[in-house]
Amino acid sequence: MSVWDEFVIMVKEKFGFLETQFGFKLGSTRMPTVDYNSNFYRVSIYWDYGRKYELELILYTFKKRFFLKLEKDSIELDTLVLMHNPDYKFGDLMPRTNKDINRELQVFADLLIEYGKDILGGDSSDFETFRLIRDEMEARQLEYRTYYELVDAVYRKHSKEHLRNYHRQGK
Repeated sequence: MSVWDEFVIMVKEKFGFLETQFGFKLGSTRMPTVDYNSNFYRVSIYWDYGRKYELELILYTFKKRFFLKLEKDSIELDTLVLMHNPDYKFGDLMPRTNKDINRELQVFADLLIEYGKDILGGDSSDFETFRLIRDEMEARQLEYRTYYELVDAVYRKHSKEHLRNYHRQGK
């Protein structure tokens, strides 16, 4: 069995909930991604073991045009998590062994359930929030010394908790 085949098996074990709980269907399993698709969203689990061993999860939303589904927007799992929890600290995103990959896939699955359940259930508001964040980051990039300071400031401003408090204060 190839390294990629082993990866696909691990992904199916960790992300089977997408099919059973949210109605997604397993799509392509061609290197370097394993895709799960619904009518309006795609979840892609990306692993580049040939170069840097980078592991990533990306959610895509679609815009239907006639009978075609066109990719409209995307948001990476780390971005989604930071939108909800700006203080979250990520672990090793470049796992090399099957044990490390299996552990990180479980972390990704847990984070997707915790922070992505609204998207998986059909609510696209996190994509709208991300567009606000992306636009503000582009407009304010010269105000900060480093990219990380900019990210921290903008994500904190747009975090779900901040927005809830902001609206409670009547602003």
